[in-house]
Amino acid sequence: MKKKADLLVFSKYSRGSLEIDDIVSLALKRNVKTVSITDSNTFGGSARANILGRKRGLDIIPSLEIFSFDKILNDCPHLVCYYPKDLNILQNALKKIIFALKERSELIIKEVLLECKIPMRIIKKRFESSPCLYISHIIKTLIDTGYLNDFDDDIYKKFSQTNKYLLNVEENFPNTLDLISNIHRAKGIAAIVSCNKMFRNNRHQEVIDLIERAAKSGLDALQTWHPDYSEKQEKALLDIADKYNLLKIGGTEFCGSFSTSPNPIGTCYTPYEEIIKIQTMKRMRHGETPL
Repeated sequence: MKKKADLLVFSKYSRGSLEIDDIVSLALKRNVKTVSITDSNTFGGSARANILGRKRGLDIIPSLEIFSFDKILNDCPHLVCYYPKDLNILQNALKKIIFALKERSELIIKEVLLECKIPMRIIKKRFESSPCLYISHIIKTLIDTGYLNDFDDDIYKKFSQTNKYLLNVEENFPNTLDLISNIHRAKGIAAIVSCNKMFRNNRHQEVIDLIERAAKSGLDALQTWHPDYSEKQEKALLDIADKYNLLKIGGTEFCGSFSTSPNPIGTCYTPYEEIIKIQTMKRMRHGETPL
């Protein structure tokens, strides 16, 4: 049976719905050998997963997802830092991101959730383990209080892309290319993930141009397999990964009940030959003995 490695998984520590121990149990049941808890803008979930995974025989790749901003694309590419050695290098960027997200949260709570007469206690319960409120928490709150039926992708896009909710993004999110450099300073491996979000609005070539600029600035890896990629998108990403010799990442973007499409953990995965390459790069970055 083929070993699976799902390198894009989110927990209650950010924009996922499940506890770490539940994710570990699900992964083991579904023959997922390796998992990366890539919680957004926090390392808390990954640190806990490393402890629980080790106890139960699940390999954990330490990681975190970090939001960035690219002025040319005028969008917020998501990067994952795999195997960071010095998290202090990234702390200043993470503090600024959380500040911007909290500002956005306050605006959405005021304009949407309180307007719906939803008590603050109910709102806070949806993100009590996360450093800030994410779009998924807002939609979950609206579902639980009867205002929505499910995680409608159009509703998700409305909140995530409406300009009035993108407060100080350019000012507080790190520049994408600068973030790649800082991930390297932290001895981590820099990957662009969830390209499907950027491909929206028929911006295929603009997204490819961004990835090429990132590759020329030292990008290490690219998510080439994702449940929501079209055949055209996947082929383009595989081609550019081959062109620039980027590591190829596969991941489900599993968020539990907060997922915008029904894909269990391990639906999309990284081949084990790529895991070996990732581990080899990590050992080189950290000054460890080669495998």
